[in-house]
Amino acid sequence: MRRLRCVDVLVGRVNVTFQVPQLGELELLHTELSLGGSWSPQSCTARHRVALIIPFRDRQLHLRTLLSVLHPMLQRQLLHYTVFVVEQVPVLSLNAQSCSVSLVVK
Repeated sequence: MRRLRCVDVLVGRVNVTFQVPQLGELELLHTELSLGGSWSPQSCTARHRVALIIPFRDRQLHLRTLLSVLHPMLQRQLLHYTVFVVEQVPVLSLNAQSCSVSLVVK
């Protein structure tokens, strides 16, 4: 059976609290998420698919705050979304003498 498309209607307010839960608490709060940070509405087919890429580097408090507000907001919009948290790696300084390029000519 084919599901109907979701209607673009927002009802009610988004409750924003600045009490930042721990990562384990976030998992318990959002059990509706699929493995890998995806969600899609069950009652209808989402009109839009969204990928969010969040660069992360040593700011766990900010990440937890963002995710605790972001998931309810996106679910209220009935979007099919996936959140990717990408950890940034510090840039390594390269010494020019330690790098050698060898060319083989035949």
